[in-house]
Amino acid sequence: MLKYLPIWNLFDRIWHLKALDFNSTCIWKTEQEQEYEITRGSCLKDCQLEAFLRMIQVSIPQEDYNYINANVILGLNESRQITYIRTN
Repeated sequence: MLKYLPIWNLFDRIWHLKALDFNSTCIWKTEQEQEYEITRGSCLKDCQLEAFLRMIQVSIPQEDYNYINANVILGLNESRQITYIRTN
C-alpha cells in the first residue's frame, strides 16, 4: 500500500488545475474525445461518453475539489484561460 510514497517524494510541488465551473470538465472531455476521433480514428461517443462523464461526476463529489492539498492552484475558465493563481 505504501509503495507509491517514493514517487510522491520526487514531487517538489503539487499543482491543481481547477475548473471554475464543474461542467467545464465535461466540455473538455468531449473536446478531447473529438480530437481522438480525428487523430486516432476512435473515441468514446454518444452513450459511452455520457456514461463516462456521469461516472466522473458522481464518483468524486464536486465539493472535494475545494480541499485538494496543492502548493499551486490555477483557476481555469471554460476556455482553459487562467483566471487566478494561488500559492500555499
